[in-house]
This record gives sequence, structure tokens and C-alpha cells, in this order.
Amino acid sequence: MYLTMTNRNSAMPYAKAARDQFEILQNKITHKPTGAEFTSRPGQDKEIAYVNWDRCGSALPNGDDYSRDDVHKIAKVLMAEQEIT
Repeated sequence: MYLTMTNRNSAMPYAKAARDQFEILQNKITHKPTGAEFTSRPGQDKEIAYVNWDRCGSALPNGDDYSRDDVHKIAKVLMAEQEIT
């Protein structure tokens, strides 16, 4: 279990990232809860070239906090699985 410090006196576990939380559009994969976007370059459709973390790694209004490492690992797998068009 990953832990993040929310203040000096407590630690909260990260929310679990899951494949079904991602939206996949051609060369862009978005983690819907956080808005983190992973984009590939033309001709390199199976590799992440750019990341916009948006709210990933920060506590969301509902209290969930997703690990950037976990979200990135799933996005990397999803990107590698994409069909090249």
C-alpha cells in the first residue's frame, strides 16, 4: 500500500487506479478522476511522449489521492496496447 502525507499527524493511502478509469482516444489517454493526460507523438503511437498531470498526485475534492506512479504505469500499458492507425 502506498502512503502519502496529508499533514504532519496522519497518512492516507492512495486511491487505487484502475484500467476502467481511463478514456482512450487515438494518441491520448486520460485518467478521468484526475484529468492526467498521456499523449504520444505521431509515428510513435505506443510510447508516451508528453504528460499533463493536472490533479494527479494531489488530493481531489472527494478526498481521493492517486499515485502518479500507479496512474503512469497503467497509462503506459494502455498506450502500448493501442492499435497504430
